[in-house]
Amino acid sequence: MDLTNQVAAFHANLESVRKLVNFDAEVRDIALKGVQSLHEFLKESKGFENPAWNGERTLQILRSIRDSPALKDRYSTIYNSAVVLLVSYFGSAIGDVFRAAAARAVTRNDPRVLDTELKIKVGDVVGLTAAPEEQIGEMLIQKEGISFQDMQSTHRAFKHYFGVELPTTEAVKNIIVGQACRHAIVHDGATANARVMNQVRNATPRTLKQDLCLNQKIKFSIAEVDLLAADMKSYIENLANVVGEN
Repeated sequence: MDLTNQVAAFHANLESVRKLVNFDAEVRDIALKGVQSLHEFLKESKGFENPAWNGERTLQILRSIRDSPALKDRYSTIYNSAVVLLVSYFGSAIGDVFRAAAARAVTRNDPRVLDTELKIKVGDVVGLTAAPEEQIGEMLIQKEGISFQDMQSTHRAFKHYFGVELPTTEAVKNIIVGQACRHAIVHDGATANARVMNQVRNATPRTLKQDLCLNQKIKFSIAEVDLLAADMKSYIENLANVVGEN
């Protein structure tokens, strides 16, 4: 089964997040280029040696803007928002792979899917907008309560319906932490409450938020966002390969 489109769509979403968290750097680099030229002109052509007058101090401020204590919380908000987007895109990508796998299972008369009993309303059937096999995956997701923002639910669903067993690697544990933090960011003021700590309790060893503790304010760095994105990318690519070969 070819899942190239699903993987490509996720890659595009990852790139959009990367551009979001690096937007300030792109703007800064444009400003740096202009101020650098002005600095060189004022110092070399006009003889302005004082850093306050030749633009040197402005260059220093621009280069270190991401490390500014005054802006630290604002950057943290941006990076936390990036984590929320990553988890959303990740769950959507897994859902796309699941739907494609369910459609193929129907066409192959796979009893693991065909023998599943679904309690649905007549309106659900009447409202079908595509061929039945293309809707089965969505029906399973909705009626069985499958959540792709929960790795246990994800692994359980792929094993049950398609016989695909996915290992809980370090990358998966990092993703579990990302998902738990996403919930806290959206619903609990970015605070690691008891629910978060319970969710990540068994997610060890890991490299993301290793020292997360109860009641800690969750503040992601750009390096952590990049780490989470890389782990999600490798997971989706591996999932697509395994499902495609199954």
